[in-house]
This record gives sequence, C-alpha cells and structure tokens, in this order.
Amino acid sequence: MNAKHYVSGEILSRKDAIIVEIGEEQATAGGQEFSYSIEENYPFVVTMHGDDNQSRTMIVKLDARGNPSVSYCGYTYPLEVLSEKENKYNQILLSGLGGKSMAAKIPAPMPGLIKAVSVQVGQKVKKGEQLFVLEAMKMENSIKSPASGIITSISVQPGGVVDKSAVLCVIEPETEK
Repeated sequence: MNAKHYVSGEILSRKDAIIVEIGEEQATAGGQEFSYSIEENYPFVVTMHGDDNQSRTMIVKLDARGNPSVSYCGYTYPLEVLSEKENKYNQILLSGLGGKSMAAKIPAPMPGLIKAVSVQVGQKVKKGEQLFVLEAMKMENSIKSPASGIITSISVQPGGVVDKSAVLCVIEPETEK
C-alpha cells in the first residue's frame, strides 16, 4: 500500500513541494528511492538507506498543532504536508518566482553562548562550512551551513546568549546569472 504526499519545508531548500510516496519498506522522495526502517514508534526514529550505501537517521514528530517536523544532524525542520489541490495552488503561486529556492534560516540547535561568528553579511558560503561556534553545557559546538548561498543577515554577535531555535543568520541561495 503506497501513500502519496506533497511535502514542502526549509529542509528541502526550495518552496515547491516534492512528492513523497511511502510503501511498506520503500519510500520515494523527489524521484529518489530509499529503503527505510522505523527504529522507534513515537517520536518516530527513522533510518533511511539510500543508493549511496549511507544510512541517515532522523526523528519525525508532530508539534502541538499536529504539524510534522524532522530533526536531522542537530537541526529541526518544520514540514508542511499538502493535499493534491493545495499543491496545485502552491505551484501556481510559485510560478511567478521562477522556481527560486527559499532562504535558509539557520536556527540555534540549543540554548547557549555564541563564542565565535565565522561569517559576515554578503559572504558566500558552501554547504558544511562553519558559521558559528556555540557553547552549551561547557562544550563548543560548530554550527555549519546546511546549504550553499550568500549570508544576507546575521542576528548574533560573539558573547551573545541565544535560546533554542533563535535565528542566527539567513542564507539566500545564489541566483544564476
């Protein structure tokens, strides 16, 4: 039995939804096939196995309003599941954007003290590049960029205290010339 969903959210680095089809042991997301296993029932701990022989474990749970979110690599990404009708309306609205990706808002994965800011506004960054060092519980955590792009704003400075989920910076995707 396959269930078909239209999913969008910041984790996808795009505004248009991708089609996610979930079967008994296989899932297809954006045209890529994965096998998966559910390690824990709720919150759901799901391990995805891709063609690249890598396993990716993520936590899927619902917020207080019943909206799903995915936690992966220390970041939590809210998702939106659309009906087929909502997806069609979304595609019409996005057609005026030329298919551009949306900005990535980088949240603090935990409360802590900003020890270092490694970037500045206007700087180009690559996926995986260090953006900040956040000290929490006497440990220094490197906050890395989840996407390539240009830093358009920075909301913190060294020595500042942040709460969990506070937006640290915004990364806009580079526009093609």
